[in-house]
Amino acid sequence: MARVTGIDHFGATVSDIDRSLGFWRDLLGLEEVGRGIAEWRHIDRLVALEDTKIEWVELRVPGGSTVELIRYHRPPGVPVPIGEENDPGRSHLSLLVDDLVTVMDELRAAGVRSRTDAPIDMERGAYAGGKGAYVFDPDGVQIELIERVRFEAPEGKG
Repeated sequence: MARVTGIDHFGATVSDIDRSLGFWRDLLGLEEVGRGIAEWRHIDRLVALEDTKIEWVELRVPGGSTVELIRYHRPPGVPVPIGEENDPGRSHLSLLVDDLVTVMDELRAAGVRSRTDAPIDMERGAYAGGKGAYVFDPDGVQIELIERVRFEAPEGKG
């Protein structure tokens, strides 16, 4: 049986590349590593749309992952409503941060929409002791921000 061998990238279709870069690159700090326009027949076949013109930007996530922002200049799409987290088909990208309180303060000051007003203390499960929050990019893509517990080695160890 075929097996998954890794994650290549997370893709988000956006309405305005520069506005989205203001969020993903400038606010979240992802590094822009590639940018271009694609008008390729194999992509038309892959996405089952005709005569596509796609603007794309690749952003590097620390640790090796990639976020790909794509804007369809042709054919234009229709925005998807934000909806609720429990709606079937809803998805999110989870990103690790060092100081969620500071990140949320900065995002709030920049006018970023969020599901949670402040970081939530994770009381149970795999993230117990950490903090979490959900925010939205300019087009409503959900991002879960997680601050994991940092364990310090006892003095004299490690």
